[in-house]
Amino acid sequence: MRDQTDQEILHALQEDGRISHAEISRRLGLAPSAVLERIRKLERDGIIERYEVRISPRQIGLKLTVLIALDTDESPSEHSVADRLAEFPEIQEIHEVAGTRDYFLKVRVSDTDELAGVLDRIGGVPHVLNSRTTLVLRTYKETAALPL
Repeated sequence: MRDQTDQEILHALQEDGRISHAEISRRLGLAPSAVLERIRKLERDGIIERYEVRISPRQIGLKLTVLIALDTDESPSEHSVADRLAEFPEIQEIHEVAGTRDYFLKVRVSDTDELAGVLDRIGGVPHVLNSRTTLVLRTYKETAALPL
């Protein structure tokens, strides 16, 4: 069970994944060893899954963000489409959804030529029937931070 101190540690790590244990200790008024032990427990319990660097997509040439809705004919117990799509490096997110579509994908590419290639590859995945593509014009909020 997380307490307020764990919440504050998680908040600090979400704001800056490179923050030192000593800095967290200073902010919270705890011994560095206590902070380190709490972080290790959060990692062991799977609350902290991993540490990542967020790279600016635009700065590395990935200027186009696309949302793709997919229809498939796979049975509900299969997830072969998702497994195959997970291999595409351009696909950042795959969501199985309820409603009129089976999956929603978030894709980042450099331009429409690259997008056309990705769409061709997606269309070649067995059980994919069709897709609907939406180009993102502007992103007003995008975060991996969770509300704590």
